[in-house]
Amino acid sequence: MGNSVNKYGFNSKTRAEDVLKNLDLFGKHFLITGTSINSVGFATTLSLFNHNAEITIVNRDKKKMEETKSFIEKQKKKDCKGIINSFVCDLSKQKSVKACVEELKKFLKDKKLNCIIANAGTMNGEKKITDDGW
Repeated sequence: MGNSVNKYGFNSKTRAEDVLKNLDLFGKHFLITGTSINSVGFATTLSLFNHNAEITIVNRDKKKMEETKSFIEKQKKKDCKGIINSFVCDLSKQKSVKACVEELKKFLKDKKLNCIIANAGTMNGEKKITDDGW
């Protein structure tokens, strides 16, 4: 069952690039969280970008986010019209979330956002309390 194909012809081995084959996403805008290099969010971002979409990445770590943005721009396919924007937001800190929301509201004021892809997450076996006490 692990490799069974769904009605669209995709399975667990399907890559973002396979899904987007022959699609032109020019004029579409995606906001994607959790886009560090070697993550699912990164692969999604790179594929959408190379299919001419405008991408806004949101990550908690500015250095990793800039690495992602730089790497994606270097992987830009010939004739690609993709655009990449970036914002820092640490979802474990309310102050960071509120600041990012305000920045995004200003940035998106005259733009249409077509899709949000929420990939942000962490894998941690120990219980931690955030700076905000939750």
